[in-house]
Amino acid sequence: MSSILKIDNIKNLNQELILDNGTLKNAVIDETCSFSEDIENYYDVVVNHKFTSSNETEINLNSSAGLYYIGNTEINMGIPKKENNWYRLYFYSGVQDASSSNGGIGFSFYRKVGTGSFTRVLGQGLHANYDNAMTTWGNNHDMLAYIPAANATDEHSFRVYVHMHSNYFRVNKITNQNELFQGGFNNNIFEITEYDGDFVNNGRFERY
Repeated sequence: MSSILKIDNIKNLNQELILDNGTLKNAVIDETCSFSEDIENYYDVVVNHKFTSSNETEINLNSSAGLYYIGNTEINMGIPKKENNWYRLYFYSGVQDASSSNGGIGFSFYRKVGTGSFTRVLGQGLHANYDNAMTTWGNNHDMLAYIPAANATDEHSFRVYVHMHSNYFRVNKITNQNELFQGGFNNNIFEITEYDGDFVNNGRFERY
C-alpha cells in the first residue's frame, strides 16, 4: 500500500535538501505535519452495493391501480457509513400497454428510515411513460436517482413503486424467456450503491 505524507512546513537547517531515490534528506518536519494512508486505499468511494429483481412479472395495472408496490424490490442498505453519504438508485423494467386509451405511469422510489414508514422521496410523475391512445406497443422504462442519507444512526431501506394515471399497463413484461432472466426473475433490475459523500460531487443536488 502506498502512503502520503502531508507536509505543511519544512526546515532545512541551512543544509541542501536532497531527494535520494525517493527519500527526502536533510529536512526537519514540524509538529503540524500528519501521516496517512493513500486516499484511494483509505477510503472507498463505493461504500456498499446491493441489487435485486422482482419476481412479479406481467403485472397488469388498470386505471384504479393508482400507486402499486412492485413486490420483492425492497433493499435494506443497513446503516449509512456517514451522514453525508449518497445513494444511487436504479430501476429498469420492460413495460407494455394493455389497452388503446390515454394514460401514463411513472416509477417512484420510497425510503424507510429506522422503524418509520415507507415514504416517497423521488418520483417521475404519472406521465413519465405516456400512452396517447396508441395500439400495441412495448418499451424499456427505467429510473435513476440520487438520494442522500437521512442520518448515520438508522437503517435505510428502499422500495420501487409504480404510479398510474388511467389506461392499462403491464410492468415487468416478458417479451422473450431469455431476456434478463435468472432464477424466476424476469425483465427488471433494481440496484443501489452507497457513495462516500466526501468523494462525490453532488453539484446542484440538495440534501433533504
